[in-house]
Amino acid sequence: MRIPAVLGIESFCEKDKAADAQAEARMTAYVDSIFETSAENKPVVQTGICAIKGKINEKLQEKSANAYEAAVTMTGLEEYEKLTGYDYELSCFQTAVKIYRMESDNHGNTIFDNIEYIDDFQVIFQQMVYYFRRIQLRLAKPLQKECMTYIKTKRLSVYAVIQILLDCGVGNKEDIVMVLADFYAEYNMHKEALFLLAVMIEQGDASYREVLTKKRDEYLERI
Repeated sequence: MRIPAVLGIESFCEKDKAADAQAEARMTAYVDSIFETSAENKPVVQTGICAIKGKINEKLQEKSANAYEAAVTMTGLEEYEKLTGYDYELSCFQTAVKIYRMESDNHGNTIFDNIEYIDDFQVIFQQMVYYFRRIQLRLAKPLQKECMTYIKTKRLSVYAVIQILLDCGVGNKEDIVMVLADFYAEYNMHKEALFLLAVMIEQGDASYREVLTKKRDEYLERI
């Protein structure tokens, strides 16, 4: 659970021992009240999570553009934003929405066409993070390259791959993109490789811009 930082910390920094003891007591009371309130609100929070997941799942299963847009609209509600702090699947699904918007703009198959439940996407998200970590840790190439089999099996677009990478907590994203670009190129998917590099040139660490640009130029020569 994410607890908002609403404490006035400066009020707990008195120098004398008496004030320190008083500050500690106040802090303890505040933390206790948070846990007590959380316990009281837990049934309400869980009900809210189940309700909004149920509504979104219904829309995903309808497999229509209007239903998908309705699901996207739900994720923009204030209630949804509040509940993401209590539920990882709801938090992950925000990435799915970003992917859907990119894919729908390009008039192709969307991530929503490949899933029926919110937790379906959470599984995809976690599996891709697992593959990204293989690349990050520089495991044997066959182990790294298994990600391409998964991407093809799940029919994940390059938009999905890059958005999951950008939103996940894995480090060395620039290095991961360069490896992924090579994998796509091996399948003669040069446009996808170029897209990955272009996004990372724009959004990645500036110190990688030169090497990313060089690799992009190499792919451009092959097309």
